[in-house]
Amino acid sequence: MINLFSFFHINTSFSSIEKNQIPEVIKKCYWPLLSLIEKNDFKIGIEITGYSLEEIYKIDKKWIWKFKELISKKKCELIGSGYTQIISPSVPYELNIKNLQFGLDTYKKYLNCRPNIALVCEQVFSKSLIEIYNKKYNTIILDWIDAKRSIKGIDKKDQIPSTLVDDNGNGIKVIWSNSVAFQKFQRLAYEEISLNDYDEYLDHSIDQKCLCIYSNDTEIFNYRPKRFSTESKIKVNEWKKISSIYNFLNEKKITKFCTLKEISKLNDNKKLKITSASKPIVVKKQPKYNITRWVLCGKRNFELNKLCWKYFDFIKKKKIKSKPS
Repeated sequence: MINLFSFFHINTSFSSIEKNQIPEVIKKCYWPLLSLIEKNDFKIGIEITGYSLEEIYKIDKKWIWKFKELISKKKCELIGSGYTQIISPSVPYELNIKNLQFGLDTYKKYLNCRPNIALVCEQVFSKSLIEIYNKKYNTIILDWIDAKRSIKGIDKKDQIPSTLVDDNGNGIKVIWSNSVAFQKFQRLAYEEISLNDYDEYLDHSIDQKCLCIYSNDTEIFNYRPKRFSTESKIKVNEWKKISSIYNFLNEKKITKFCTLKEISKLNDNKKLKITSASKPIVVKKQPKYNITRWVLCGKRNFELNKLCWKYFDFIKKKKIKSKPS
């Protein structure tokens, strides 16, 4: 029996979405997700930044109210993030702490909820984050595909939650997402692969106790930001297709849906180290998603990062503690 779980990532800053496009994204992506959750019992979670909650609230308060209602009725599970989706290993300790706390403050304000499980921003992880996340959460989510390359003494097919430890005795529970699985799910929703192909993939995963079938963006279904000429065209109503995928999985005898809270209780109590001197940073998908793509490789990234450090020093000297309103 495979314990399936899934969550959708919401970020209104996704792929440089312009502010005037957010209402369309809410209509085409965020409302269909809530509808899918409300009408079914697929135990789907939603991970969202605090900033995204604020942006959505300005445009469509009813979406926030419905989300809050679904959480209170235990139809939906809130997965934590930060106030913004920063690349944590590239910024100071103090900024990471504030980002997580401001995120929690925003969840309390808009959803009256405090999550205990958080998705590490962009799945970029260094062992220094264990101590930081420990102050605000009891469990984190990381991508299994890159992390497993550094794990010794464990079955590489095993995706059961474990405990990550650093060199100072700090530990935190980890739930494994799976970038291969979410890409399979996404390609099926896009009708780039057949249901038989997807079913064959699941059959090959029969020895897994846990499998995260989706853990990626919400803004990619029934909407395209038109960033690249290579973006796939919308062939079908992708939310209807997603609903049919979940119904298909619900009917399979080898699978059952679980919440992330339920998955976290399956912890195997193994203590793992997934970084080393030769591999200090774990990323999502493949090594090409190296941390330098965010720090150095974007338009004016080096200059912008230099300005960020300058303002950080200014804030520290002035002892500014509150988030700007």
